[in-house]
Order: sequence, then C-alpha cells, then structure tokens
Amino acid sequence: LQWWDSPAGSSPGVRSHLSAAVEGELLPKWLAALRQWLTSSDADLEEVAKWYRGWKELLAPLVSATGPAGGVGAALATALSMMQRTAEVDEDDEEELKAHRRWLEGLPLPPVGTTSYVSVVRGRGGGGGGSG
Repeated sequence: LQWWDSPAGSSPGVRSHLSAAVEGELLPKWLAALRQWLTSSDADLEEVAKWYRGWKELLAPLVSATGPAGGVGAALATALSMMQRTAEVDEDDEEELKAHRRWLEGLPLPPVGTTSYVSVVRGRGGGGGGSG
C-alpha cells in the first residue's frame, strides 16, 4: 500500500484492483485471525490493540478512497467492535466468558473471495463459470 500515492498507484484501475483484493482476500482472513486471537485464553488485549492500530494506519488510504462504510472501513469497524466487547468481558465470570466466545464464533464474517475482487478479475475476461 506504500505506492498508493505514487504515480503508479494513482491509476483508478490499479486502485480498484488493490481495493478489491484487500476486501475480498485479505480482510476476511484478517477478521478470522482476529476472532481466533480474541477467543484464545491467552489473548493480550494491549497487543491486539497495537496490531489493530498498525493495520488501521496501513489501510487508511483505502478507507479514504472507499469511505468509512466501504469494505475496508466496515471491516475495521467490525474488528473494533470485536475488541471492545472482548475488553468488557469479566474474565473471572466463566459464563460470561463462554457467552462472549459463542458470540465471537457466531459472528458472520465475509467469506474469502466473494467481494468485489472476484467481479473485477472476472471483468478482465478471466473466467467464466462458478457462482460466487
């Protein structure tokens, strides 16, 4: 993402492909990794927050380009909600902890490859069949 503001990255086509790839391939895996981390018994919430802030800074150009309600902004908002709810859980209350883990595990996350990236790639004339 470092070249987003460079001459090579300023092309709308390049930006569209990059945004679609991040939304369709990276973010679903990123959210799944966060969910797994937050459901682990040894999750360090300060470390999780630092990890989130790094990603938020890295993805900031995509949020600016697609808006806060776009795929990247929505994924960051989902992640923030997951972290906030986890921070509010009383770790000494076993029932509350179990309920929270069930909530996290039941949270619908976008499947990999089913967002706009697939449409962009198929739009290049790449492949036919299959539903996404």
